[in-house]
Amino acid sequence: MNADFDGAIILEVTNQKNDQHWSSIIRPLAPFALHETFLKRNIPSTVINYTDFWDSEVLAQKLITWCNLNNVKKPFLLGSSLFNYNILNPDKPFAKTVEILKQNFDCKLILGGPSNDYDFRPGFLKPDLIFSGRALHLFEHWIDGDYNLEITKVKGLDLVMLKNNDIIEQPIVAKLYEDYCLTEKDILNFETRLGCKFNCTFCSFAFRNAKKVKDSSCETLYEFFKQAKDEYGITHFSCVDDTFNEDDDKIDNLYNAVTKLDYVPTIVGYSRFDVMLTKQHQVEKLDKIGFHGHFFGIESLHPVANKKIRKGTDKEKAFEFLRMLKKDYPHWHKCSAYIIGLPEEPFEHIMEVMKVFTSEKLLEAIQPSILVLENRPGNIMNNSLMAQDPEKYGLETTKEVVGGYLWKHKLASSESATSMKNRVASFNKSKGIGTVDPWEWITERSIGSRKSEAVESHISNYITRKSEYLISV
Repeated sequence: MNADFDGAIILEVTNQKNDQHWSSIIRPLAPFALHETFLKRNIPSTVINYTDFWDSEVLAQKLITWCNLNNVKKPFLLGSSLFNYNILNPDKPFAKTVEILKQNFDCKLILGGPSNDYDFRPGFLKPDLIFSGRALHLFEHWIDGDYNLEITKVKGLDLVMLKNNDIIEQPIVAKLYEDYCLTEKDILNFETRLGCKFNCTFCSFAFRNAKKVKDSSCETLYEFFKQAKDEYGITHFSCVDDTFNEDDDKIDNLYNAVTKLDYVPTIVGYSRFDVMLTKQHQVEKLDKIGFHGHFFGIESLHPVANKKIRKGTDKEKAFEFLRMLKKDYPHWHKCSAYIIGLPEEPFEHIMEVMKVFTSEKLLEAIQPSILVLENRPGNIMNNSLMAQDPEKYGLETTKEVVGGYLWKHKLASSESATSMKNRVASFNKSKGIGTVDPWEWITERSIGSRKSEAVESHISNYITRKSEYLISV
């Protein structure tokens, strides 16, 4: 066992106060998985959710009390985030809290999450080590005394990064502990599979094109949903699989777990639209298990652009399918991404598609986004195929920027696509179609509203419960 620590403080910095998606209150999975990692080793551990919403002085003092009560002298401070590049800024609550704890304890700061490109400048908080990507198994090796991990320097920071997309870990289906201070209004994440069999050319998911995947067992899923309802009254959930409906086995697995319950949960997640279109028998089972919030990656309905991204959705068939969903499943919330700037798709075609979507209200929400070409260090799978070989897809890079490249092709550029994205969003809004994703939608169902004051009230109540817990254990 690593002798450098005797406790763990896990600070979640995914839910950010100023982030555009902060209206979601969903508890991230990684902190729960970390907590179990320490409990299995009989190491005192506590999870702090919504770190960005705490008063840093108050939080630090509560954690000092917790350490003293648990005889912790040398805690690991673990920052867990999703694509949060700015947590090292000394003006942010996370950094402020860590600095106070460092003044009181001999502790190490460890970061984890998908990011490997943190904003780090002189005067910023410097972590001792960063585990980038799905690296929990590497972190476990390290805390167990394996110091032979390969360290990569990125902008002056020490990172442990995956070198390939081999799937080592299991999907996370968390056990629930008193430490989480849950109530019936909370929303919980779960995974049914780690790995995606598809390899879309624009996608930068590290575990795409997976030849071997790992699935959660039906029994594990059943116990998770049962504990959530029986002990905490929780009935709202988010499936974080990259593509939940990629094959029928996954749906059947969840179906078999849910149908043994004495209630039907409400579930949201990512669903692949073209798969559901060709396998329409999936729809009824998804409805029966309460999977009613769908984020579709339609991305494009242009025949040539579709082939560029390895999707084959026929436009008219897509419209007809969406009409059926609207008619027969009006209780579903359907939101779709649409990529602006794909090679071969004229802007005029995008507007034609949007006019059909909006005039018939075929989707409850649309999120237009520009094509992104990543340039993230480490495993090549961190970057999309388009980013790896732009010329192959008719793209030319024009300028390197933070995290990637600007681009152009015969029909568009990063700049014109950005303008078009804003035009599309404005047009959709004028026609009554917003950008509310399934996670915002389920937040409204769980706490009664997705307005900032309701979300802040929910988080404030958690902070009160957690504050009392920290000084009572």
